[in-house]
Amino acid sequence: MTTQDVRSSTSAGTGRPPRLVGAVWALLIVNTLGSQGADTIIPIPRTVTQMITMGAVALAFVVALLLNPRLLVRPSAYLLILTALAAVAVAASMPLESGLGGLFRCARLIGFVATLWLISRWWDGSLAFVRYHVRVLMVVVASVVIGLLVSPGHALPEYYDGRLVGAIWPLTAPQVGQYAAVLAGLVLILWLSKLTPGSVAAFVAIPSIGVLLLTHTRTAAFGLVAGLTVALLSSLLTNPRARRVFTVGAITGGVALVVFLPVLQAWVLRGQDEDDFGTLTGRAKGGDALLAEPRTLYQERLATGLPKKPFGALPIDKR
Repeated sequence: MTTQDVRSSTSAGTGRPPRLVGAVWALLIVNTLGSQGADTIIPIPRTVTQMITMGAVALAFVVALLLNPRLLVRPSAYLLILTALAAVAVAASMPLESGLGGLFRCARLIGFVATLWLISRWWDGSLAFVRYHVRVLMVVVASVVIGLLVSPGHALPEYYDGRLVGAIWPLTAPQVGQYAAVLAGLVLILWLSKLTPGSVAAFVAIPSIGVLLLTHTRTAAFGLVAGLTVALLSSLLTNPRARRVFTVGAITGGVALVVFLPVLQAWVLRGQDEDDFGTLTGRAKGGDALLAEPRTLYQERLATGLPKKPFGALPIDKR
């Protein structure tokens, strides 16, 4: 790969990225949707969802390669870190302790990172990729809302404790909460920066926050609040709108916290006892047991690759 003439080619000939770059970005997001979740309105075999998600990254790589046959890339510390992570994952998976599936997941990760390198040519500081991301997330969140309107029973299943899930595509509640939080955060930051009208921001952010609340995804909610707080604090000295929003938000947030504290506590606990809440729904127990497990020097240095199997019967996040 080469970085030669990237800037000159972008400014002289390409201008905004080709439209197919947006399609590549959409395919990369489809790759992250996963294939496990609640029952959908129209049952979709898991093999079909796996073929779609796994095939999306391969198709994205092919299209990106056709768009950038000269392999022009833009230097990026972020992509260098991702590349290093992919290399470590491959090295850790070579002993095949996780079977051939670990190497397959490594190949999928490598394809994902390689695609990002290919489209980095158009990472010129514009808002093009932000718009791509917002549009695709709008489609994903809209599909969840449509599923809720069409079949509330599928979208709010009892075996998920009434948390909002994907009823059209099998999305788990944490996934839905993550997508909704990112969508709301991006749109609100664009509005704070005067890069999108207030009506558009309200049209997108308010339903997204509603979806987030229905998922009862605490991590995504706290991440949204923390991200917006950092964005506001970093803009206080240069952005009058940010100063006004921060002042109004601090006052109304403090009042709302006092008035709605019982409701907020119930939402955060979501019916869990102190033990479940204190151990992150059992994840802390699983993590402690995993750390206490004996391991070889090779595993100490490079871990065990990308396994899919859980650690015993203890809950532990694999994504």
